[in-house]
Amino acid sequence: MIIRRFCSRAILSDLTVPPPNPQRLLRAAVLGLPNAGKSTLVNQLVGRNVAGVSPKPHTTRSQALGVFTEGDHQVVLIDTPGVVSLQYGRKMKFSKPFVTGPKRSTDEADLMLVMIDASDRYTRFKLNEQLLKIMKEVNLPTSLVINKVDLLGYKQLLLKIVDSINSQSTAHPFNEVFMISALTGDGVDKLKDYLLDNTKPCDWLYDVHTYSNQSLEDQLAEVVREKLFKHLHKEIPYSIKQRLVICEERDDVLYIHKKLTCTKSSQVSIVVGSGGKTVKAIADEAQSHMESLLSRPVQLILSVNHSNK
Repeated sequence: MIIRRFCSRAILSDLTVPPPNPQRLLRAAVLGLPNAGKSTLVNQLVGRNVAGVSPKPHTTRSQALGVFTEGDHQVVLIDTPGVVSLQYGRKMKFSKPFVTGPKRSTDEADLMLVMIDASDRYTRFKLNEQLLKIMKEVNLPTSLVINKVDLLGYKQLLLKIVDSINSQSTAHPFNEVFMISALTGDGVDKLKDYLLDNTKPCDWLYDVHTYSNQSLEDQLAEVVREKLFKHLHKEIPYSIKQRLVICEERDDVLYIHKKLTCTKSSQVSIVVGSGGKTVKAIADEAQSHMESLLSRPVQLILSVNHSNK
């Protein structure tokens, strides 16, 4: 029996406060290659973790929303899976929604942010063909965000990157160019001001105290998933399935039991680790993250099993 006495509540949106008038809204789609730092940027703009972050590519598997509200301005950030070609998607056996997610995210967007990883010497000088195709098809106001500038050795290289990217987007030129470090927050305030300045008169989509479209259960799953990617390697963290067994309050402590199911029996010992060290490290870090997210004591138990299904 699955107990969800607490996790069924919506995350961080318990308080209903009458919003000021007039309301203004902007929906911005964040696009880029895998591991460009899209989720880190969304977290930085929102001011809390609403999107899973990992140094491994393809960890954002579905569209997630981050929301921040200042005064009468609300900005909804659409964090998407990394842009990949249809051929690559078939090769990696990604689902169709995963491959088409970045394009679909623009359907309800007012503006696009295209992110480039300045630290990746293989991709930083070139706009991905799939990204260019999306930019041309949707014809939305688009700004270029050069990320991870803190990892560059000298400014001249950064200017070369900007010139190279701009030269490839003459058919759909960028409105603005931002140079940031999503990890440290350097330059993010200017981007945040730009987004707020581009809001238009429109009813808000979310309550002022809502920061994500994900339920608490989804958020907790993202926390565990982030730690799985940190401690496990190769295909293992991608294939593990989570199931919530218990999520309930006991004496002001939130007790959570999640079952982690591996696709191969040989993976179980790897996830558990010698003497249970690996799964304990995952649980301890995830529990600490959850306590920070919820501002309350949490006790997390992770059990590991195997299933061929």
